[in-house]
Amino acid sequence: MTSERAPRITPEGGATEPLAPALREDLAEARVQRMWQRIDHAPGRRSGIWLALATAAVVALASFGFSRWLLPPSSGQLALSSGRAPVVLFAEQRAEAPRFDDGSQMTLERGSRVEVLRNDARSFVTALRRGDVTFDVVPGGKRHWVIEAGELSVEVVGTRFRVERQPQATRVSVEHGVVLVRGERVRGGSVRLTAGQSFELLPLEPAEPAPPLAPAPSLAPPAPVASTARAPLTPVDPVARHLTEADDARRRGDAASAARHFEAAWSSAAPGDSRRGLAALSLSRLLGAGNAAKSARVLRSSLTDMPPALREDAQARLVEAESRAGNVAGARQAAEEYRRLFPAGQRLREVERWSEP
Repeated sequence: MTSERAPRITPEGGATEPLAPALREDLAEARVQRMWQRIDHAPGRRSGIWLALATAAVVALASFGFSRWLLPPSSGQLALSSGRAPVVLFAEQRAEAPRFDDGSQMTLERGSRVEVLRNDARSFVTALRRGDVTFDVVPGGKRHWVIEAGELSVEVVGTRFRVERQPQATRVSVEHGVVLVRGERVRGGSVRLTAGQSFELLPLEPAEPAPPLAPAPSLAPPAPVASTARAPLTPVDPVARHLTEADDARRRGDAASAARHFEAAWSSAAPGDSRRGLAALSLSRLLGAGNAAKSARVLRSSLTDMPPALREDAQARLVEAESRAGNVAGARQAAEEYRRLFPAGQRLREVERWSEP
């Protein structure tokens, strides 16, 4: 049953949503676009008030076992049965099962966290940051559900399936219906799963270190050296680290620090890494109109790294950034590419407006 005791956070002028995470594997923004539009267009004089509200919201949410960051739903958005649009769902103390207004339901096991990256009349895109979640999607629904789980992307229209994201592996199993699992390390790029089938992706094995070079021979007797035992070093993924730091900064309401870490994650991720695209989109949203030229540059160099579910949003945002930066030719070129890729796109009218001279 849906926990009705969860607080409802509806600050005016926007809301934050931790995207660190979505971004490639642990990352990304996600991220929530309706909420970001509110931030983008909120008057500057409200920024201080919003930061205070965001900080208070985080403190309030932390006191509950199951928390939901919620916003009033916009037209076409999927909402919870309470009538609010979800931004972040996580179950800390025990399993929880929020239900949506279209009859679909998620069951989050203890310690699980899901963030909403996109929510509109056509798509509901989420990122499973950690844990074990069962999705029960009503068949024949009008929305295309996508779940990003590290290197895997699960696409579905109506079914019941389970996604487990643990350090040891990411696993997708289907109870009934059909899902499509995509990923760079999936053979052929994608695999179709039906009832009773499952797919598991193991983490990449760390590369073996090169053998040390033999020291040059010496005629002098060796000097006594004190024994210093050192623990083996554990390799650290800089992209994941920066995304986590960005997520923490966003929750504190520190947009400047979040932007720095998203930029560091974007710079550290290799081309083709989906975290790079998600980090770029998150950074662009934080930069907004204040640094449109940089936003356009980051987006322009990361479009091929975007997860398919966020490609349209990224392309439309590029048109806006180019226009705000005064690059009329760049805005027109980006708009032409948008029309080619999404001839009936949901943001077509917005793209046309930003690409007009």
